[in-house]
Amino acid sequence: MFTSPTMYHPHRDTCMDKAVYRRILPLLDVSDEHDYTVLHLECGDGDDLKYMSTAIGKNSSFFGVDRSGEAIEHVDPEVAHDAKFHFLQYDIAKGIPFDYDFFDIVYGNNFLASIEDKDALVREIYRVSKDKARIILFEQDRDALAAILESQFFVGFVYACATHEPTKGYDGYVYVGNKL
Repeated sequence: MFTSPTMYHPHRDTCMDKAVYRRILPLLDVSDEHDYTVLHLECGDGDDLKYMSTAIGKNSSFFGVDRSGEAIEHVDPEVAHDAKFHFLQYDIAKGIPFDYDFFDIVYGNNFLASIEDKDALVREIYRVSKDKARIILFEQDRDALAAILESQFFVGFVYACATHEPTKGYDGYVYVGNKL
């Protein structure tokens, strides 16, 4: 259950400068020769998925889930009509609405702090992730990452990002891990 509602804002992720993604994408260890299934939790308007699609396999599939219907309505029409993108309004605090072992990459930024039962969500991430799936989570509060760090389902590390520029880059913590 979410502890605080978030309203859709078309520039909600402006703190996620593309330079951050250029540093993170190599950690995914992806190849243009392989196709991946990517999940973005709390995807907003899908801009991050659109950017990731430029660096991850030509025939990969990209799924975005957001609790805000307004966010999904603001997905770029070019992206929304592209067959490799799929967007769904759903409250992930109730689960992740996909099959077991479905995703190669699970990604999210700045949403864990608003999830009341983080352990349940970590179990859901585990459930929908394929073996050795890559998990990348950005959070401004390191404590929000505690549930995944303490879980027995994933192995990974956290590093701090600090740009000290409020409109560029990202100030917070990044968890990068794999499903065991």
